[in-house]
Amino acid sequence: MQVLQEFFVIATGKIPKPLDVTTAREVVRDLLKWNPVLINGDLIVDAIDIHAAHEYSFWDTLIIAAAIESGAGY
Repeated sequence: MQVLQEFFVIATGKIPKPLDVTTAREVVRDLLKWNPVLINGDLIVDAIDIHAAHEYSFWDTLIIAAAIESGAGY
């Protein structure tokens, strides 16, 4: 969910040729079909543990925790 939020903000205003809100909304709606991981208390605690162990930024560890929760591999 965090990545979708960041995508919307960047895509509609922080790039040289931003998307209009309607187009960005449709892209987000399409990406929601992938069933992104919802942020909950357990995910936040997992992110804190990753942050403490590896010293990444908390926001990055939240993305990592969500990826692990979804079963992503490397």
